[in-house]
Amino acid sequence: NTDFPLELTVVSNSLEPHTSDMHTYLLQVINHFDKAITAEIRTANVSCNTDNIPEVVFQQSVFLDGAENRSSDSGNAAIVTIQAKGTITFSLKLIRPVNTILNSWNCTEIKAVGEGDAVLSNSIILQTFNPDPKDFR
Repeated sequence: NTDFPLELTVVSNSLEPHTSDMHTYLLQVINHFDKAITAEIRTANVSCNTDNIPEVVFQQSVFLDGAENRSSDSGNAAIVTIQAKGTITFSLKLIRPVNTILNSWNCTEIKAVGEGDAVLSNSIILQTFNPDPKDFR
């Protein structure tokens, strides 16, 4: 059980190599309540709390039913309605900017919020390492 009406889970991690500049994750939202809930799926760049390791900002895009909903450098949101006891899946695409500092981290937080910014789900933080490709030679 959960303290929130909605539960976020990662269905599958990115299958791209670590050196790729784009990673796609499949996530799902489960509605544990007996009524439909409309929520905003929000993403944001957050601190990874890494000591002396650079952190970089990724562009984030949420895709519902294969269509991009909204995207910006500072985070984005997609409005979803999850039926009573229902589940929806969505894709999250993370794009590393050109000329990103190598051997750095990005942390992206995903959560569902309702009216008045009420948090409706657990929060998931995806950590992505941006390795220097020459380290693989």
